Amino acid sequence: MDSSSTPDSPPQIVPATGADLDACRRIDPHVPVERLAHAIACGDVLVANTGGEFAGALRVEWLWSKRPFLASLFIAEPHRGQGLGSALLAALETSLQRRGFRRLLSSTMPDNLPSQRWHRSRGFVEIGFLAGINSGGVGEIFYARDL
Repeated sequence: MDSSSTPDSPPQIVPATGADLDACRRIDPHVPVERLAHAIACGDVLVANTGGEFAGALRVEWLWSKRPFLASLFIAEPHRGQGLGSALLAALETSLQRRGFRRLLSSTMPDNLPSQRWHRSRGFVEIGFLAGINSGGVGEIFYARDL
């Protein structure tokens, strides 16, 4: 356990480092390890730690090399329902605002109702649908949130 953390200490939201690569890979396995390592090196991955333990991560990608897109957000099962997803989102938004960004994009599959509820409850608005983009011909719902 990290000496600065105790089991009851508040979560720490920090940029991922190379030491977080394996944990991030376990929760984001569809991303090639080289791309994930690059995202970490570029500061595009945030991690949540509670009690010195990895609890989740958020990864941002860049559409058209200039539009921030929330590509992945995952909280480990024992840490869900504690506000870590919201804390990761808030940290990302603060970082984006400091850099002059005013909008965050995201998406989810149409059959992922919990993700749709999560997006809407955090102020994301549906902005479009792209049919057939995922395997099996499944589409993707796109969202935007003003920062």
